[in-house]
Amino acid sequence: MRFWEEGMAPLFTVPSDVWGSCYSLFYLAAFLVGCLIALYEGYRRKWPLLPWFIVVAWCAVWGVIGSKLLFISGGEWQAALSQGHIPFTPEKSFLGGILGGAIGVFLVRRLLAIRYSVADAFAFALPIGLAIGRIGCLLGGCCFGKPAALPWAIAYSKNSCAYDTHLAKGLITPGASASLPVHPTQLYEIAFLLALAAILWNCKKFLKRPGSLLYFFLIAYGSFRFVEEFVREGGSALFGLKAAQWGVLLFVLPASVYLTWRERAFSARSKAPFSPQDIFQKNMMAVALISIIIFMGKEWFTPLEMATLIFITLPAFMGVIVQLVRSFAKNVFSWAAITGIAASIIFAASSFDSKNPPDKSESSYYSFSLAGMIGQYEETCGPVHSYHVGGLGISRTVKSDQFKQLEFGLRAYAGYDENGGSYHIRGINPYVQADSRWVGFGVGIHTGDLFIDGSPGNSLWQVSLRIGPYDKFFVEGRLGDHFPGPIPSPVVKLGIGFGLKNDGSLRFGVSDAGFYVHPYLPLNHNLVMSPFFAWGDKNTSQLGITLKYKFGSR
Repeated sequence: MRFWEEGMAPLFTVPSDVWGSCYSLFYLAAFLVGCLIALYEGYRRKWPLLPWFIVVAWCAVWGVIGSKLLFISGGEWQAALSQGHIPFTPEKSFLGGILGGAIGVFLVRRLLAIRYSVADAFAFALPIGLAIGRIGCLLGGCCFGKPAALPWAIAYSKNSCAYDTHLAKGLITPGASASLPVHPTQLYEIAFLLALAAILWNCKKFLKRPGSLLYFFLIAYGSFRFVEEFVREGGSALFGLKAAQWGVLLFVLPASVYLTWRERAFSARSKAPFSPQDIFQKNMMAVALISIIIFMGKEWFTPLEMATLIFITLPAFMGVIVQLVRSFAKNVFSWAAITGIAASIIFAASSFDSKNPPDKSESSYYSFSLAGMIGQYEETCGPVHSYHVGGLGISRTVKSDQFKQLEFGLRAYAGYDENGGSYHIRGINPYVQADSRWVGFGVGIHTGDLFIDGSPGNSLWQVSLRIGPYDKFFVEGRLGDHFPGPIPSPVVKLGIGFGLKNDGSLRFGVSDAGFYVHPYLPLNHNLVMSPFFAWGDKNTSQLGITLKYKFGSR
């Protein structure tokens, strides 16, 4: 009798219809958190800021490229060479991402004439970023393990990769409610990566040569992946090992010998400084090249990948623009451009009704909101959809001071998702949101006839988190928190914001609907307007607007 016929229950079952959309959020968060850690490491080492922004941008872009290229098969490469274009794939490999990122850093170091190792600045970013990404893999249902009769084994519900794989192999019947219990390989990897980050922190005392921390991470992670592949589903075997395991062996064995040699051969000496020539021409060339690569891949990257890369590259691009303006500060056209930008910002900040400032002392009020949105998106491995959704909401806000408040309410929305036929969207969304000046957190749920990425569903969690002073600068992430509704898009938003006068704000960031801009503009004491615009590529965009009216203040 096979062990799964004995009826061992899994530790828990991951509901793919609820958590499937979380992969995009954690994929994006993994890249952004990893880049922020790397940027902080460069700042801590007192490296020039703009060149380091450029290095991190090159690492991110080439990391995404590498993560996708590793999933293209030999047959697809042959077809690509004959047809003259690289085949599209939405799949991604973390090992390919590490290799691609390393290539990107190698190239940009040569371009910017950075003369010593920057590798250790990525040593902590990689395990933390990978661990965050694996949370998305766990909830999204990819990278799962082989069937296992273990107390900590987990299962996946219908329409998941694990369920479909077991169904195709004849391991379960079409009427089964979930997949077989499998090894939680994603949890194994998360635990290992967090432990490895702690070990790396302590290894700083023993590994003296620049770059050795990153080598140690790659060797340790590669060794773990070699072992993990024995209990991980998928992959073709050659002489008893998977292709990924052979690749890991070819790297880990010589890298271990090299790490040992370079540490023994290292003699302490004064470190060469980071390349002191913060040369505008080289910075501009590096940003121009990486921008061209992103532009050339606009049809090959997914909308989420495209938005993420634009968001990560944007600081380097803006830094070069600032350098350009400073270089030609005496030029009348440059000053005209600066004046125009400044005037636009001043106009936006001063366009509110200053004659009726909000009453900071009001303790509570009701709000009625009305919103509409139109847009289109490209289904993963599927066609392009267009949609239009409208909604309304009612809420109660209780304030204890200018920034501390508790809001709870109910939203309802309806619309259509069209692709040849038409799918009706209907949902309700109870929620609660608590805010202080430095932190904001909200939770809720969407339920009804939903439609996410071309597939029907009946529920979606809503979670939001903001960190930073609301009236100055803050970072925020949102899952299922969009009005009139996140269905069908955007489900995921991650960005930054700035406070404006009269409790207004300007937010922008990346989402599965593309790069977005979202201002919150109080027109007077009672009326607020909040337009929303997102663009990912020619098949992914959204335009929306919300009007909110406050009444019953006391």
